[in-house]
Amino acid sequence: MTIAICEDNIECANQIKHLISSYFKSKNLEIPKIKEYHDGESLLSDNVDLDILFLDIELPGISGICVGREIKSVNRNTIIFVVTSFMEYIDDAMRFNVFRYIMKPIDTDRFYRNLSDALYRYSNDIKKYIVETHDTAYTLYSTDIIMVEVTGHKVSVQGVNGIYHSVKPMKYWQELLLTEPMFYQSHRSYIVNFHHISSYTDDSIGLYKDSCTAFLTKRKRVDFKNKYLMYLENTR
Repeated sequence: MTIAICEDNIECANQIKHLISSYFKSKNLEIPKIKEYHDGESLLSDNVDLDILFLDIELPGISGICVGREIKSVNRNTIIFVVTSFMEYIDDAMRFNVFRYIMKPIDTDRFYRNLSDALYRYSNDIKKYIVETHDTAYTLYSTDIIMVEVTGHKVSVQGVNGIYHSVKPMKYWQELLLTEPMFYQSHRSYIVNFHHISSYTDDSIGLYKDSCTAFLTKRKRVDFKNKYLMYLENTR
């Protein structure tokens, strides 16, 4: 895991770094790699894959809003905390889907609660999976998988960036994905990702802005609806 702090106030940056380290120590967890930046340019030029980012909005040079947008365009799974003293930036920050807001001066207990929520999101919602094809192997985040479909003996993984023809059978994907709360087997030929559901009827599920469809068996209608609503409740 890589956590970054982008904050031009050295004292505030040190405080955030100390709080992160203290939290992991209190849970007897290994302290992750923590990278520190004092302006947006240095963060963006480092071209590092970030898991969690604490981002000050008022930065010298390029603004935190622009930095956040750029980070999300590269990796939309980065969990971003906006750190600010000013509420007027919140509407702009919402546009790149921030995780939480940390108001200055920083309250320790609230910081720990929010960091705990972020780590839960990181551990449970955003995992990486290897999709082996005949030619190569691809790494996909859990949130990048739309559905898994089997047609005959061919298994395909529909991702947000394309379709990957897996050499692994459907049973492999059942064992791999169905322990995770965001995945559900709606039909013997389909595993869907709750994260990408855009609509559903009594016998079908529309995913990824209805660009693809999975079947829903009659005997699973009630169970599907209950688990989907539970997923939405736990992730809102």
